[in-house]
Amino acid sequence: MGTPIWTDGSAIITARAKYAGLNQSFGWNGGGTETAYEQLLSDANLGQEGVTFNVGGDFLWGYKPDGYQWWSLNSKNSDEDHFVTYKIEGLDGPFYENKTVWLLFMEDLPLADADKDYNDFVVEISAIPEPATMSLLALGAAMFLRKRS
Repeated sequence: MGTPIWTDGSAIITARAKYAGLNQSFGWNGGGTETAYEQLLSDANLGQEGVTFNVGGDFLWGYKPDGYQWWSLNSKNSDEDHFVTYKIEGLDGPFYENKTVWLLFMEDLPLADADKDYNDFVVEISAIPEPATMSLLALGAAMFLRKRS
């Protein structure tokens, strides 16, 4: 089970994998806890650059495989949890630069009919550090370089 209600911030959302034959999309509800679905990306975006997402306040993630609609908040679904979320902190490397990343794995069918593998659509959410955090990192790097010279 993942975090059901998410809160404000900036992130890059990238479609990473799809292991089901259905057409699928990933989105959000526009804020709050109502369920008006707004698409952010689809399975057609696999292998492409991610979508930048900025929001203030609480919101829900949404997932739409053919003919269905599932939410990150279980009470908004007819049959419980369709999301498994992993939070990974402190990743290093050229793509991550010590960022926090969430991987969301989704189940596409009603759970009574599903294989429950939670790999039908996979999305990566990479946090974008706030400007204040970036300033502190730059200041720290400048001080480090100054000490070395």
